Amino acid sequence: KINLYIRDLYTCQYCNTPYTKNNLTLDHVIPLSKEGRTNWENIVASCSPCNTTKGNKMRMKPKRMPYKPDYWELVNKRKPITFP
Repeated sequence: KINLYIRDLYTCQYCNTPYTKNNLTLDHVIPLSKEGRTNWENIVASCSPCNTTKGNKMRMKPKRMPYKPDYWELVNKRKPITFP
């Protein structure tokens, strides 16, 4: 979960607003009810209002499509992030 937030830079992928980890949720781009899977290529970080608005529909598209990052990308993205 934390690695996914790091991949998405703690930013909602629908409204492009940065959040803390306590204010983010995971969203399936293709909902589980529509045979979506729980994997890197189908999950994005989302704020609760966007996640609720999207629901189990596929009309909302994330600003950046999900992908599987490699280890070094996560390491490099993690370095500049400061946590309170």
